[in-house]
Amino acid sequence: MRYYISGAITNNPNYFADFERAEMWLKLQGYEVVNPCKLPYQLSYAEHMKIDLALLELCDGIYMLSNWKQSNGAKTELAVAKALGKKVKFESKQWKLRTEVNHDPRAGHK
Repeated sequence: MRYYISGAITNNPNYFADFERAEMWLKLQGYEVVNPCKLPYQLSYAEHMKIDLALLELCDGIYMLSNWKQSNGAKTELAVAKALGKKVKFESKQWKLRTEVNHDPRAGHK
């Protein structure tokens, strides 16, 4: 099963880390993952949305980050996913909190 990650990117200085964390978690659950933050091109918002929606169509489901309500793009992606009958998963705030609390960027560096 393949999941597309969706969440706030615009005005979110931590978007790359948010998407990376979700990608890691989904892969640990055994899913294939499409992370739209890994597109190698500098494109306009409209161009990104066209590509993102095409990628979403190739997936079995969508994984909504907890900040998705702050993003018009994520709201659009969720609406399209529902219209296409995709499975929808929402990020658990408890899981996010655990990973943030357990994440120590200094780990292994003394």
